Amino acid sequence: STNGECTLRLWLPPGKVYEVLYSSNLLDWSFLGTVTATNQYTDANGVAGVRFYRLQEVSVWLEAPVRLASGTELVLHGPIGLPIQLQAATNLADWNVLAWLTNTSGTLRYTDVLSPTFPMRFYRAVVQP
Repeated sequence: STNGECTLRLWLPPGKVYEVLYSSNLLDWSFLGTVTATNQYTDANGVAGVRFYRLQEVSVWLEAPVRLASGTELVLHGPIGLPIQLQAATNLADWNVLAWLTNTSGTLRYTDVLSPTFPMRFYRAVVQP
């Protein structure tokens, strides 16, 4: 494009969330943005010259839960700005939504105040498109 923009056409499983990275030399990669899989993404910050792109599926991970007097503390890590649905289950089959959260700093803390009422509880974080 003559205006510095580049349109990437992506054919990916719909609904998955990816980080878009760019490089001018295939060695040093920088974060460009987060995109939910559709067929098009525009890099409006493009610069003249060669620019390479790569995608990596966004990952979110939970630290081991910590039991507190007030419940169970969960610490989640992932990309900033990512919407996350925190879920809990007692049997790994029937999941319930605990909270809808947006990661504003890279690390989220959440306390499950209902956990003391269950003999066992499992947790997962689901990235939302």
